[in-house]
Amino acid sequence: MPLVSTEKLQQEYERILLARDMKPEMATKLAAGFVEMANEGTYSHGINRFPVFIDQVDKGQIKLNAEPECVNSMGALEQWDCNYGPGVLNGLICAERAMELARDYGIGMVGMRNSNHWMRGGAYVLKMAREGFAGIASTNSIAVMPAWGGKDHRVGSNPLIMAVAGDPPVVVDCSMTQFSYGQLQNFVLADKELPVIGGFDDNGELTKDPHVLWENKRLLPMGFWKGSS
Repeated sequence: MPLVSTEKLQQEYERILLARDMKPEMATKLAAGFVEMANEGTYSHGINRFPVFIDQVDKGQIKLNAEPECVNSMGALEQWDCNYGPGVLNGLICAERAMELARDYGIGMVGMRNSNHWMRGGAYVLKMAREGFAGIASTNSIAVMPAWGGKDHRVGSNPLIMAVAGDPPVVVDCSMTQFSYGQLQNFVLADKELPVIGGFDDNGELTKDPHVLWENKRLLPMGFWKGSS
């Protein structure tokens, strides 16, 4: 397998973003965010998602140069409108703001609206933990999994994300499905069977076929090693 340096990856990300007229300083920060997520081993929410992100940019669903702004403030609590800017930048900016609030009030909470996929949610709480904080993050989600005992996808796989400062920090970041959609995509791209059952096929039978689950969105709630963790 060929190896790609983080420097080369950063340059390529920036090239693609700058070709779409993103401001240079924002392109550098966004590219660095994607590189960090890939470099720490979470391929499903780094390199794999970048083409999807760019496709959304080209469709006008994400505004590369839009920046989040605070629209409501109540002491340690704030609400920010992200104006459909890049989710990774929104997450980084609002994580920084939450830490600023925590320094002033002992706790800081920032809610974001009008954003989009922030890729690996663990990146933001890990950032907090590395600066000595305990962090909790969550996000809403489109319907991508059935409710327990159901057949059709009706609920989101909203991740559980938290981190505690330490050396190294303790981090938990997992979707509510046995396999996240990013991880499921890895198996689809590799054309490999899942190591354990991941959901139900179109006939209601348990299956390890990632292609079927990618299409029908009938994933099981987390279990096995993931549920017991």
